[in-house]
Amino acid sequence: MTNSNDTLFGARPITVKLLDGTELETKVRKLTLGEYQRAFPLFQADDELGLTALICGEKGESKTWLEKIHPDSYEALVATVSEVNQSFFAYAARKVGRALAHAAQAKEFGALVRDSASPSPSVRSLRPPE
Repeated sequence: MTNSNDTLFGARPITVKLLDGTELETKVRKLTLGEYQRAFPLFQADDELGLTALICGEKGESKTWLEKIHPDSYEALVATVSEVNQSFFAYAARKVGRALAHAAQAKEFGALVRDSASPSPSVRSLRPPE
């Protein structure tokens, strides 16, 4: 069973297996609200390795160390990242949902503007012949 306090007051430790068979203990920390703006572009760009490195690595940690993790161990790590950072992923889903809604509204508005810029057939018939 997972203790929720391990993420409230630090990070959840996890041991991952590397490709060479050795094990490495790392920590999956909960992003703070202040880090959401830094993490969201990684989420939006579908840069799972970058986001995982941000969450599990030390500040400024590159994602190259993740490439040394065994694929099965990486999947367990990503599952833990998702569990520990549920609030960030909910935030990201809301933000993407709003962006999609705004894009749909903009498209609809653009169609209305285009339609209103073209004279209706009845107006065209009022023009003097050339």
